[in-house]
This record gives sequence, C-alpha cells and structure tokens, in this order.
Amino acid sequence: MGLWCQGKEAFVRTIQSFAQAKIAGSEGTPRCGDVVVLDLQDDDARKCIQKWVASECQVLVACDPHKMTDVVEAVQMGASKVLSKPVSLRDLQEFVEVKEVEQEDVQAWREKYAGEILGNSEAINEALEMAMAASDVDCPVLITGESGTGKELLARALHRASQRAGSACVPVNCPAIPKELVESELFGHSKGAFTGATNARVGRFAAANGGTLFLDEIGEMDLNIQSKLLRVLQDFEITPVGESRSQRVDVRVIAATNRDLEEMSEKGGFREDLYYRLNVVQIHLPPLRERRGDIPMLIDSLLALISDERKLPAPILTDEVRDALIAYRWPGNVRQLRNVLERLVILRRGKEVTLSHLPTCVTRAKKTEEGADAASFELPEEGMDLRRALQRFEETMIRKALLQTEGNKNQAAKILGLNRTTLVEKLRKRPIAVAS
Repeated sequence: MGLWCQGKEAFVRTIQSFAQAKIAGSEGTPRCGDVVVLDLQDDDARKCIQKWVASECQVLVACDPHKMTDVVEAVQMGASKVLSKPVSLRDLQEFVEVKEVEQEDVQAWREKYAGEILGNSEAINEALEMAMAASDVDCPVLITGESGTGKELLARALHRASQRAGSACVPVNCPAIPKELVESELFGHSKGAFTGATNARVGRFAAANGGTLFLDEIGEMDLNIQSKLLRVLQDFEITPVGESRSQRVDVRVIAATNRDLEEMSEKGGFREDLYYRLNVVQIHLPPLRERRGDIPMLIDSLLALISDERKLPAPILTDEVRDALIAYRWPGNVRQLRNVLERLVILRRGKEVTLSHLPTCVTRAKKTEEGADAASFELPEEGMDLRRALQRFEETMIRKALLQTEGNKNQAAKILGLNRTTLVEKLRKRPIAVAS
C-alpha cells in the first residue's frame, strides 16, 4: 500500500516530513488500495478527490472542522476520512496502520461497538455497514426508523466507534421537553434569565462538548428552535438564554426520527435547510416485520438477557408460541417484543408457555392469519407462475391502498405495514397505475 499527498506546497511538506509520502501525479499515480491525503483548500486537489475515489483509493481529506460545508462536501465526494487541520500525526498513522493490518468487516465492527443490535438480515447488515463507514467521519448522521427499532442503540454505537468516544454522548428526547424550555435545555441559561431560573444551567450542547449530541425524534422539534439549531450547526457557537456572549462548542450531532422529514419539509413542518444539514449520512433501521428471519434469534437472545437481568429462569416456548411470535407484525418493534418476553419471564418462571399466555393482540393476529390462509385455494392442473401471482397480488394491494388514501403514499404505506421509503422504492421499480 502506498501513501500519497496532494495540496499546497506547505501542506505537502508537512505530510512528507513524517509519512514519507509521494506527491500524487508528479511521482506516479495512486492505485487501488493506496491512501491519498488531500488539502481541501487546494483547488487542484479538490478536483482530484472523485478521481482517486473512482480508482478505489482511500482518500483522506484535510479541512477546517468548523467549516461544515467543507466537511459535508468532502463526505459527499466519497472521502474515507476527514482530518481536522492542522493534521494530527497520530490520526494519520493510526489510519494507515489499520488499513495495512486489516480491513475491519461489519461483523467485527458490530462485535466491538454494536453488540446490542441483534439480527443478521440483509437490511440490518446494510445499516451496520453504513454506520461503520460513517463512524469515523466527523459529520452529522440522521437515523430513521419506527419507534422501537433501536435508533438510540445505533447512535451510541456510532459514538463508541468515533474519535469522540472518550467524551460524553448526551441524549436529548425532543418530544419530552416542554416547548418553552427547549432553548434552555439545549443551550443553557444564566441565573435570573427567566422566572424560576434560580441558578445558571449548562445546556446539552455544552455538556456534549468534545463528544456527541443525540437528538432523538427531532421531527417533533418546534420550527423556531429548528432555526436556532441550524445556526449552531453552521457556526458551532451557542448563546445561553439570558447571556449576550456566545461560546464555541465542538460537537458531533446525530439525529433520529420516526417521521418522514423530507415529506414534512415539503409541507413546511420541518426546515428544509436543517433537513439537508442533518441528512449528510442517512441510516435506516427496518421495522421488525420486514426482517422476520431475525425474530427467532431475537427471542432467544432477549430471553437469555432478561432472565439474567431478573435472576429468573427462562420460560419454555412451544413451537406454536414461537410461530405466533414470528407471525405477529410487532408495531412496537424490538421494544414491544422485549416487553412481551419480559412479561413471560416474570409470570412463567421456567414453565411452559402456551398461546393462552400471550397478549391477545398476538393470538388474535395468528387466528386472523390462519383464517386467511391458502388452504382453500385450488391449484390449476396446468400449473401456475407463483412469483407472478404474488407480484400481481402485491400490485393489487398497493393499488387499493393508494386508492383508499387518494394517492397519499405515507398513509398507504401505514395501511400496508410498510415504510414509506419501501413503498416508494416498489413504485419506482414497478410503476402502478391508479384509476381516478
């Protein structure tokens, strides 16, 4: 593996002084797997980022960490890592050594940083692969997914795997903070700033200085606060309530939402500029119903975990009970599944569990599914194309949902038990005409 650099003369000399790097372009051409260090302030180097990325080189881009537009630009052009200027010798050496010794795969990354996120479905592995790629790049991340899918777990994994792991990861539950107190909670306040402010308070941004701020369910944030948050993300300066002087903070922001922020921004419910600022890297966590193959593993792992926490023996689940748990749609996702299993551990200590011990919502769904099975369907003697039949059935259901909701994809997706993004992708691959 070769090490190359490109940029202004002073920058090149600095890199060469401790890394013995060659000058890209003048002393040869970087090849696949080589590491190229570029200075974003140099116009020629800026033009070469995508060229070296296309050549499958590991591109490290040095830029001012407080110029968020530069950081975003570097990430969007495919940079493997963004280095804060002045470039740290340790950061560069650690990166090169890791690339020379091993290429960490998703499973190893998960075991090290995200052991709480269970499942081996393709959707989960794709999410973790994106998280692994984004973890050591100091840029905003937006985690999307329904309530209970593990968005906070993923945010904490991103923090543990980042260069900020030695500092705090501060969570903010946006819907839980009263509207009139959000600004004080985020930015802090001085003594006497408002009625009841008997003491000065450090805000969440200041508490997370040097670390990560996790804004959970940011789609619930008031528009007025959104504008102030946008300014902080642009300048990385906060002004506590009641004070006139601002203070600089060094924070990485990870946001999460169970709402469609793109659709909200189109309708004026969320600031479009803030959405694009947060959405540098978007990671989607799928609902449990879209990864049923993970449910058996989740059941066994959660039962063992809960039994250990409660110091109680795990109950014995019959095959019928397992089938019912796998078939259920789990609108509350992993959180709801854990709640049901915890109840079984507490009430059925080491005893056998039957369908009568499950919540009625699970058993009712199983009966409905059994009543709507294909037992009464007669196969034609000449045979049939099952794949095409299932495709026609899916198209019919999507068409009916769109007709029922007058074309509203968000509502249609809810009726079908899909994510809006999943429905949009299905419509993109196979346009479905809806009669007016």
